[in-house]
Amino acid sequence: MTTLWLWAAVALLPRRLERGADRLTPTRAIGGSALLLAAVLTKPTAVLHGALLVLGWPLVDIRSALALIARL
Repeated sequence: MTTLWLWAAVALLPRRLERGADRLTPTRAIGGSALLLAAVLTKPTAVLHGALLVLGWPLVDIRSALALIARL
């Protein structure tokens, strides 16, 4: 679970938590979502850890945040 979550973090986290600093591409969103799903299937408490990866995006780019939430 930890390894899958860390790889999801590499794919999903923006470079900086600053408005307009990054955009989440569809490839990154799909890959990160798949890794988060695999982490949750491995250990259900990964939902709590995965929420932290998603909650940073509204600070950076609201469209990317909505796209990521839609994919999850």
